[in-house]
Amino acid sequence: MQYRGRIIHSDSVRALNNIDTVYYDALNVRAKFIVLLNFLETDEMKEKPVSVRTSARLDDLITELLSEMCKNLGFDFDHTQIKTKAYRPEAYDNEERYTAEVRSALMPILTGQAPLHIKSDD
Repeated sequence: MQYRGRIIHSDSVRALNNIDTVYYDALNVRAKFIVLLNFLETDEMKEKPVSVRTSARLDDLITELLSEMCKNLGFDFDHTQIKTKAYRPEAYDNEERYTAEVRSALMPILTGQAPLHIKSDD
């Protein structure tokens, strides 16, 4: 649950990819995971930027999956607590957004699709 507010974090992806193994006998958990995977492949999730409605649906599906995982492990977490009580400082979001913007701006240059403009003050 550490990265529940950051589904694209590499640790989240690694954890999600282990669900089928770790929860092999927990059919309810695996069913929630399949619903999440199917949603991640929809056209709505491919839109940039993702709409508020789509983002809210993603949050709901992640919360449902985490709730089911908690039940399976015998933890008594409230559904609302899982959904709303993640600590995510605004500065952290800003840094992630900035990093994504820099990568997006650099990729066309690095792949030769755009020129690198150099200004000289000489």
